[in-house]
Amino acid sequence: MNPMMIEPANISSSSSFNINPKIVEERMGPYNIRVINEQVVKPNPRDTLRFNVTVTLRQFSIYDWRLRLIRTSTLLETSTSISFQSLFEDNQDFLRSVLSNPECFLYFIPRSFDQISRNIVSVVQRALEVQGSPSSAESADFECEVFPLTLDIFVDMLEEVDEETLALIEEESIQQEVAMIPASNEAIHSLQAFTDPLFLKTEKCNICMDEFYAEEGNEDDVKLLSSSSMPCGHVFHHQCIVKWLQTSHTCPLCRYPMPSVHD
Repeated sequence: MNPMMIEPANISSSSSFNINPKIVEERMGPYNIRVINEQVVKPNPRDTLRFNVTVTLRQFSIYDWRLRLIRTSTLLETSTSISFQSLFEDNQDFLRSVLSNPECFLYFIPRSFDQISRNIVSVVQRALEVQGSPSSAESADFECEVFPLTLDIFVDMLEEVDEETLALIEEESIQQEVAMIPASNEAIHSLQAFTDPLFLKTEKCNICMDEFYAEEGNEDDVKLLSSSSMPCGHVFHHQCIVKWLQTSHTCPLCRYPMPSVHD
């Protein structure tokens, strides 16, 4: 889940600056709460906090005496707002409408709503680096701004799965680990330049999805962009396939293996 990037609001009201996003997590039984603050300023008490909320179900199984994540599914993506001051003073119903949503209410006990809200308040305090309840008198000279935060709620469940399913999960995990081994520098340098458009089987690079040709001067004058072919015959933009091979030594289309850094 990627946090939303928004220009900082009301720089003049800043009391401290964050260079990197502030990420705070806290576990509450089967729930893991994470708040991400990407703003460079602290909010004022009159500001509105807009939470971009994602509720995710994470299903685990015990395999070979280890806890393994077997699947994740997004139950809900929504947003909810509350004033900065109200979050600390009157937050009983803060997330009730979110957690009681039909998409995810089966995973929450109604009597736990208040406790979850209180825990979120604690996490938000740490993410915003504030202490205690804010006073509206502190922000009398500033306009009300909308202050975005990312709120991730993970519901963790232990699931029993049969040995056949576990074997498939293990095999997929191994394949992913193998695929993410970079190609060697020698393999990358051995890529062949592709210069004959007559043998080009597709019009677009399957990594960036941009065309192989670029207009030059007028619409009728086009040129073949710098491209390279893998030993398996698949062609990509040169820069695209180089970046790919610096992460994975296999062809993006057919998984043909190039020599890796471990060979």
